[in-house]
Amino acid sequence: VQVEQTVLVVDDDLDLCQNLKDAFEQIGYRVCLAHDVEQAEKMLELARFQVVLVDYRLPGGDGMKLASHIRQEKPDCNVILMTGYRNELADNLGELKAKICYKPFDIGT
Repeated sequence: VQVEQTVLVVDDDLDLCQNLKDAFEQIGYRVCLAHDVEQAEKMLELARFQVVLVDYRLPGGDGMKLASHIRQEKPDCNVILMTGYRNELADNLGELKAKICYKPFDIGT
């Protein structure tokens, strides 16, 4: 039985979200989008995600705190922090155990 891989993208940049959604769907992933912490938390309660991409800076909260919460509550979920703020994130990463993707990045095709 093939389990569908699901991805949650949490970012307030609507164009980036749509580009990531399109790219992931092209390779067979099911993708949900959230544009702030509150939306992300609701989606995380309703569905199980294999991968969550979280922007470091989000309206209505802190991407680092959201990523930390996901790692604690869903340890089998892969968490990737996205940021354009290299130095700030590196200084605050601590024990999060999340991967980092620095913006801007080439999604590729």
